[in-house]
Amino acid sequence: MATRYSISIAVILASTCEWAAGLQHSIRNISSQLAREQPYPIEGTETSSHCEYFTVKCPGGDKRISGNMVMLGDKGLWCPNAKIGTTTVYDVLTKVNDWPADEDGRIRRCYPAPPGSHVQECWYENEMRSAAAMVHRDVAEEMCSAYTFTFIRNPWDRVRSAYNGKIATGRISVDGRTDMTFAEFVRFIDKQDPADMNYHWRPVSQVCLTSGKNPAQYDKIYRLEDGFNSNLAEALEQIGWEVDEITAQNQKTDPSVEERISNYTQAEGIKNKHELVEIVKKVYKEDIELGGYTFEEYA
Repeated sequence: MATRYSISIAVILASTCEWAAGLQHSIRNISSQLAREQPYPIEGTETSSHCEYFTVKCPGGDKRISGNMVMLGDKGLWCPNAKIGTTTVYDVLTKVNDWPADEDGRIRRCYPAPPGSHVQECWYENEMRSAAAMVHRDVAEEMCSAYTFTFIRNPWDRVRSAYNGKIATGRISVDGRTDMTFAEFVRFIDKQDPADMNYHWRPVSQVCLTSGKNPAQYDKIYRLEDGFNSNLAEALEQIGWEVDEITAQNQKTDPSVEERISNYTQAEGIKNKHELVEIVKKVYKEDIELGGYTFEEYA
């Protein structure tokens, strides 16, 4: 018989989650005390417009989880980040598990919580589920023993990739415009609150709680530059899924150091050659430190 636990759910502004914009819209009928039949209680939920983090009280100790993580089968927890191999991961998962496409023909995905809501609902039977949905449905046991992983990427390359793929092509309108230069785009990011950032350039530290005073626990944080295919195969092997072949999707070779320097220091309309470099360094400080990245060196 399951032990009855008291689950405290509090709205807290954590160091990596200090976002005021839209906070009121994210608070949905949260009571000070809830009692549920749950052998693995959830405590200390931190919530804001784009993030929800949980501390799961597991037999081996507390396990901190980002609500944007995705449960793969019953053994893996992956935190996806756009422009860091996410399309390839979903493509591989679809092929390995022979998942059918959605009604519109798209590969099944678990997207981060939408603006105005802190609950990421994604539930494809027991094959792919959002961590937030699992918590809200009182299914936490599997997360205790899951292999947790994510991928990071050099922020200077990721921001440029987001610009090339989404802004320069007009696929995403920024500040009501579809004609921004790269310099204007980087300056726009500098003025944004993380809560308002599009998922394609939101810092990994914000989406996956990889940094801060109380970061989520990860078994492995892989760098995209260190052999993405082999690292993805390793991660999936850890959760019992064997991969025969991985074909990169929407992925081009990252720019050389020379190209990166040119993209940033010779961009149209820059005030000085260090302007854009320093903006990215400031906005993505935690991601840069986590990956040991530099602007002047590859990866």
